[in-house]
Order: sequence, then C-alpha cells, then structure tokens
Amino acid sequence: MSTQLTDDTQVDLIQLRNIVNNPNNKEYAALRHRAAYMYITGSFPTHLRTRMTTFLRLISEHTNQPSALDGRSGALSVTYENIESLKLESHPMVIRVRKFLDDGWKIFFDYKAKQRRPYSRVRLYKTRGEYVTKAIVQSDGSVLDGWNLD
Repeated sequence: MSTQLTDDTQVDLIQLRNIVNNPNNKEYAALRHRAAYMYITGSFPTHLRTRMTTFLRLISEHTNQPSALDGRSGALSVTYENIESLKLESHPMVIRVRKFLDDGWKIFFDYKAKQRRPYSRVRLYKTRGEYVTKAIVQSDGSVLDGWNLD
C-alpha cells in the first residue's frame, strides 16, 4: 500500500528542505535549536508556532524505546539524516548536556499538564546522597545553577 502525501505536506517538505540547505539562514538556527531540544529530551518543546511544530514532526519519528539522551524517557527521535543535516551533535546545548550526562546527571522531566518545556533550556539534576543538585543548560551551552520546581 503506498502512502500519498498531501499537497500541504509536500509544500512543508519543500520549505523544510530549503531551510536545512541554508545553514546561514535565521530559520535554520531556529529549527536547529528546537531540534536540539527534541534530540536531547525525546519530546516536543511546548508553546511553539504551528509551522515549527510541523517541521519538527517531519524530522522526527515515534519510537518504542526511550529516546532521550539519558535513556530514561522520550518517545520521539530525530532521524539520523536530520541529526546530520542540522549538525545536532555539535550544537552547544547537546555538547554541554552530554558532558553532564557523562558525569551522572539526569534530565528532569515534569509531567504536569500545563508545565512549559521551552526549547531554549534543559533541566538536569544529580542526586548525591540526600542532596539534589540542579542545573539548567541553555541553548547557547551556558549553565544556570538550580531552578525553582514550583
């Protein structure tokens, strides 16, 4: 059985291809930041415009295995082709989060229905005995110590 793409999806794919093929474009940087968040967490960031959500859907696929970089959760993975074309392994947030994960940190997932998950930051934590250390890695790779969970 063949799958026919709708006209809208074909237009979206053409627009996506144009963005990915122009790495000096502002839209490329915007897509790359949002895709980096998805690559790290295995989930969509919240509060995105419809167009960007459409592009993220086109570059990702559902998975039955946890897809977050820490291997604990996430149901979406960015396709290998798009990891390469968006150079996600060299994205500053991905590089910094990997360093934290290598040091035993975990990605913090908040499952509250109305909780924001901005693409510009990933919350991490590390348990040391009875103490929990918290950090936020921002899209530029910078780190903020702690966060307010409320």
